[in-house]
Amino acid sequence: MTVTGTPLTLRLYVHDIAGILTLYNEMQVFRSESSALGPWSAAASSAAVASILGDETTEPFKLNGTTLELKVNLVNLVSCAFVGADPYDLAATIVNVNAALGILGSASGAGGSLRISTALTGTAASIEINGGDAFPFLGFQASDSGVGVDAGILLVAGVQEYIYTDNNGSSNYWYRTRYHNSATGQASEYSAAFPAVPVRKLPIASLITGYCDLVGLMGEASVGKRVHIYNPYQLLVSGGYVIVGRSEVSVADKDGHVEFTLVRSSKVDVSIEGTPIRRRIEVPTIGASFDLFDPTLAEDEFGIQEPVINYAERTFP
Repeated sequence: MTVTGTPLTLRLYVHDIAGILTLYNEMQVFRSESSALGPWSAAASSAAVASILGDETTEPFKLNGTTLELKVNLVNLVSCAFVGADPYDLAATIVNVNAALGILGSASGAGGSLRISTALTGTAASIEINGGDAFPFLGFQASDSGVGVDAGILLVAGVQEYIYTDNNGSSNYWYRTRYHNSATGQASEYSAAFPAVPVRKLPIASLITGYCDLVGLMGEASVGKRVHIYNPYQLLVSGGYVIVGRSEVSVADKDGHVEFTLVRSSKVDVSIEGTPIRRRIEVPTIGASFDLFDPTLAEDEFGIQEPVINYAERTFP
C-alpha cells in the first residue's frame, strides 16, 4: 500500500441497522488505489501492523558496510548500519534491524526473507524504504511501503451513521464495505464500490442521507435504475458556503436501494431516469436519514400519491 499521509473521512450509512444487527456486529472497509474493479486491500477489518517484505531475495545477504534507511509512521527516521563480515545470515540481520528500530517496530524472518513491521496497528501505522544502499541486497525495492489496518467498525443499535477515517487515504481511491460477524466469521456481500469523496468543507452534522427503494410492477427490486438529484439553484448558504453543485446520480443496488448524502435544509429536484417522475423537496434538518419520496417533503402542486393497501383484509364473515 502507498503511504499518503492523507486522512480521508468517509460517512458510512446503514439503512436497516436493526436487521443488520441480527446477523453482524461490525462493518469492514476496503480500498482500491486504482479503480472500482480493484485490487482491494483492507482498511478496517482486523487490526494489523504495517509491514514490508524483502521477497526478492533470501539469506545469506551481502551487507557489510551498507546502511538501510527507513521511515516509520511518517515521522520517525531509522538508520541501520551493517558492520560485520559477509555473508550476513537472517538471524544476524534481524538483530541489527531490531536494534535500530527500538520500540518503533521489529524485524522477523519469512521463508528466508526479511520482514520489517511497525509496533503500531491501524491505518496511522506505516513503514517505507527511505534510502540507503542496503535495501536491494535485502530484497527490497526503493518504492516498497506498507500501511496498517484498523479494526472493524463496531455497529450500535439505533445508530445508522458511522464516520470512518482512513489515515492513509486519497481522494483518488475507491472504497467498498461489507458487514461481518466477528464471532462466527460470517460476512455479507460487498457493497457497490464508491469513489472517495473530496475533502468535505461542511461538517458531518450538516449532512443527511436521502434514500429511496425501487421495485417493478411485480414487486421485484428495480436493480440498476438511475436516480438523479438536481440543484434548482435557490440560493442557500450553509456554514458560510453557497451550494452550487449542479447534479448527482446514484444507481439502485441489488435490493433496489438508492442513497445520496445531501446538505440539510437544501432544496433539490429528484427524478427517476426513464420515468416522468420529478419532485422538488426540502431536505430535512433533523434525523440521520429520510425518504426522498416522503409526501410531507414534496413542494410540487400534486404531491406524491400513496396506494391504500389493506394488509389484513377480512375475507370471511
